[in-house]
Amino acid sequence: MSANVTHRWVDRLKGFGLLWIFANHAAEQTWGGPHIANPSAGWAPLAERFSQLAPLSGQGAWDPLLNVLRWFGWLGDQGVALFILLSGFGLTWGLLQRDAPARLPYGAFLRARILRIFPAYWLAHLPFFATFLLTGFGLSVFAWQSWASLFGLRVTPSSLYYFSPAWWYVGLALQLYLLFPPLWRVLRARGPGALVLIGVALPLLVRGAALLSTDAWLDLWSRGGIGISRLPEFVAGMCLAHAWHADSTGLDDRLRRPGLRLAALALYVAGFLASATLVGMTVAPLLMVVGLFPFLYALVTPRGAGAGTTGRRDPLAWLGRNSYPLFLVHHPVLLKLMPIGFNATPVMILGRAAAGFVATLAAGLGLRWLTARVEALGRRPGSRRLEVGVVAAGVLCVAGLFGGELAVRRFAPQEVDGWGERASLQPDDTFGWRLIPDRETRLRWQSYDYTVQANALGFPAPTPVEARTPGTLRVMTFGDAFTSAEGVDTPQAWPRLLEARLRAGGAAEVQNFAVTGYGPTQYAALARAFLPRFRPDVLVMTFFVNDFADARTSHDTFREEIGFGRPLPEGPLSVLKLAQLKRFVELRIQDRWTASRGAERVFGFGLGHFDKLLVHTPGEDAADQAAVRARYAEVAEAARAAGVRVLVPVIPSGPQVCSPAALAYFPPAVDLKDPKYDIERPQRLALPVIAEAGFEALDLWPVLRTLPACPYQPENMHWLPEGHSAVAKAVARALGR
Repeated sequence: MSANVTHRWVDRLKGFGLLWIFANHAAEQTWGGPHIANPSAGWAPLAERFSQLAPLSGQGAWDPLLNVLRWFGWLGDQGVALFILLSGFGLTWGLLQRDAPARLPYGAFLRARILRIFPAYWLAHLPFFATFLLTGFGLSVFAWQSWASLFGLRVTPSSLYYFSPAWWYVGLALQLYLLFPPLWRVLRARGPGALVLIGVALPLLVRGAALLSTDAWLDLWSRGGIGISRLPEFVAGMCLAHAWHADSTGLDDRLRRPGLRLAALALYVAGFLASATLVGMTVAPLLMVVGLFPFLYALVTPRGAGAGTTGRRDPLAWLGRNSYPLFLVHHPVLLKLMPIGFNATPVMILGRAAAGFVATLAAGLGLRWLTARVEALGRRPGSRRLEVGVVAAGVLCVAGLFGGELAVRRFAPQEVDGWGERASLQPDDTFGWRLIPDRETRLRWQSYDYTVQANALGFPAPTPVEARTPGTLRVMTFGDAFTSAEGVDTPQAWPRLLEARLRAGGAAEVQNFAVTGYGPTQYAALARAFLPRFRPDVLVMTFFVNDFADARTSHDTFREEIGFGRPLPEGPLSVLKLAQLKRFVELRIQDRWTASRGAERVFGFGLGHFDKLLVHTPGEDAADQAAVRARYAEVAEAARAAGVRVLVPVIPSGPQVCSPAALAYFPPAVDLKDPKYDIERPQRLALPVIAEAGFEALDLWPVLRTLPACPYQPENMHWLPEGHSAVAKAVARALGR
């Protein structure tokens, strides 16, 4: 049989295999994956594996068509087995046609395969690096799996199906190419019998042992992430090419005999049944593809049609000739277009599948055209322009990433690997954490650039003095980042401004025991530790809208969030991880893209504490109040014992005070007039708890809302200097000075 005739049925089978794989991934996007032939650590019981195949109902006249598409798609994993067999056939057939020697030039062979695979494969990656940077969908430039994928290294549980699950096959193909030269040598030197022993029997033993002894790596061995596990189908293709080369006409006749088809059908059924068990999965893929081949060969090559050549008007052969670029683009397309879940309507399923196929054709043709332009760089004998270009592009890419990381650190530092204040904090057994004593720390992150000054006790400077001066009003402050204070230098924090105002009316001192992140639990511990020791006249203890949640959060959870024990954001490991650049892209590009598409739950939603303004159930409200009430009771007990008056300024969140235009992070889709929001909820719940504890409340909402300009940081959640000044004035007024 001539080479072009052989290529016709090979191309047609590849085209059929591509359609089958497309149907498989479309079906899995719609109905989920089948249990059969997909072993996993939590594999469903045997009866459930078969019962899942029962017909679906509920779509009326659509039911028969949808069930056929579902079953046909679920069997589509065998399209991959068909590709593996045809790959072994094609490589062997080409060498047999040229009467190539047994010992292949290993380097030249691999270079030829690499130049055939990688240009299109790399070009398929590039647009999804770009889409990730813009939208978050695609290949993360910050994930090691993306860079491993570029080299076809999908050989771990976390990388096998990373982003585009179908691309695991490229890694398998590369492994099979590495094994092909020695297999070819065995075939030429020892014949197909020895090849079957080495390339089929031995890999089946290894595959079976691995399937029965692994857990986390089960999918890798079952699917083919480990190349030797799918070597039997590849070698079957090599043996088929050997037999075809020896007697193509006779083999064509034998493949069409009823007896052989009956045996093939038995093989296929046996393989299908075996795929429902772990032991059976050792041989199931080989049995099914060998059993399918005679039927598929007859389907794409009717008797009497085998002598023609491949025509341009042969759609199936055209798909086969272009199967590689189409294969590379089809799965990302389906991930975006196909509906997920059983509630999808028939029209939606069929319409999106058709749209996905059209989009795959368009993207595949574009990839083929671009690949041809790139491959032209390396066509001249001895040319290294393609290799040089790839190396240069890689160097520029790496330089660009690390240059971007350093630029972000210099001009727009981000909050990574924990809290932005972590460099100024240390763990503490009593309070959970506190400032590092006697240290001045400059903090730059998320639009902030300020200096924190810590005293000998690990709280904002200056160090408090225990001895009382007669006639001096002593005020102690407890609070979180609004009081410690974030975003402004320590001398600009409202407790220091309060001290200056109080001294205008007489001797006074303010001792600040506020630390970022503190809440009711820390306030209770502070009261027990410091009220008896320093005996202030007044305790000013702030309440912020997140205190309800903070009161239910343990020290350990907070310390984990702060990032104690993680590499420092300023360290070399953080630079190697591109941590700052990654966060910058997430917030400045991806998050804004998501917000522009109408999403509420973006970064600004948390930054503005919008979740605290949502309507909650009465049960949730009661639980929130109970958590704060319990901690306030501890503070009240210590305050009574020390004879201390307690004033509680209630701090509103930025969105309660400022317009959306004044807060850059305000999500465009959020409308606080929507009935699902209760903008007064934090104050409505907090004020009664404050009164029950016997404390005085100072609602700062009216104070801050009447200022001529927004007193909150435009790109973060705390106060500008104007806010601290206004709060100091309001607290001084409440204290009577």
